[in-house]
Amino acid sequence: MKNLLLTLLILVMAAHYAVAQSAYGNRFSGDGSFSNWFIGAGAGPQVFFGDHDKKLDFGKRITAGYEFYVGNWFTPDIGARIGFNGYKINGLTQNGAHSTGEAYDAANELSRQKINYFYAHADVMFNIMNYFYSYDVDRIYSFIPYVGVGLMSAVQEPTSNKISFNLGFFNSFKLTRKLDFTIDIRGNIVGDGFDGELGGRKSEGLLVTAAGLKYAF
Repeated sequence: MKNLLLTLLILVMAAHYAVAQSAYGNRFSGDGSFSNWFIGAGAGPQVFFGDHDKKLDFGKRITAGYEFYVGNWFTPDIGARIGFNGYKINGLTQNGAHSTGEAYDAANELSRQKINYFYAHADVMFNIMNYFYSYDVDRIYSFIPYVGVGLMSAVQEPTSNKISFNLGFFNSFKLTRKLDFTIDIRGNIVGDGFDGELGGRKSEGLLVTAAGLKYAF
């Protein structure tokens, strides 16, 4: 999976390198080997949408999630990143998969569920502010939609490894020339059975909001 993510990032970089050189010239040039690269981390609430989870109070489904990422802007408008997200998600199970042993609805054979997971992904990012208003290194706020794909894994028995697609909105607020405060809102779609149960649905989902910091080299 590591090789797949690196390949995806390299392909995107290759596709836009010529655009960066021809369309922007010196307007978006750096002064070192790490120019236009960035790293970041964040944490915040997340909620999973599994087969039986809607029967559990929404507040009890919310858990903490964490993220770390590294990426590069090829042009002022287009960039890519590799990210790693995860921790644990709460829900309900009927067949005992990932059960905590705590009964929730005995009449329907439902018990509480906790799944430890991680999500490794590659995203293509679009800086809408730079696209419509031109590149400005001192811009206070940037709105950056992105799409991505990766591998979502449940790390406990029954383990599960499924391809997941994501769509998100990355909001960046400048604190200093190199440091930003960020709010990252992302939704994931993953195939049925990730939570250890086949419920007849085509997919399950995950919604994550993470606040954090981003450092630009």
